[in-house]
Amino acid sequence: MDNAPTPPPRPPPPHPTHTQQQQQGVLTVKLGQHGTYVINKQTPNRQIWLSSPVSGPFRYDHRPPIAADGEGAAAAASAASSPEGSWIYARDSHGLEAKLERELEGLIGRPCAGLLRPDGGPITHGG
Repeated sequence: MDNAPTPPPRPPPPHPTHTQQQQQGVLTVKLGQHGTYVINKQTPNRQIWLSSPVSGPFRYDHRPPIAADGEGAAAAASAASSPEGSWIYARDSHGLEAKLERELEGLIGRPCAGLLRPDGGPITHGG
């Protein structure tokens, strides 16, 4: 009988190495072998432009919040509208945050909700 101790489990693999740089309204996130995200804030147009290594380029328009009793409330709710509004792709109405969370989760293999802002809140027009 061998009484050798069981080795401890191996730690999970580290996140892909990444670097990020923010300069003049442009956030560049390099994810090593997974590619580079470029997020460009177009303040005068109230837009965010996304270049994704997974899905390509997208342009998101800021939609202000809609009162719960106002027209379009169902569409706002389905687009994960927040009190500050939301960033929506006009062609199919998907939201920027959901897209980034889904893609990043696929790349790093774990949930990414709340990683978009330090406080875990939504991406806002002013933020």
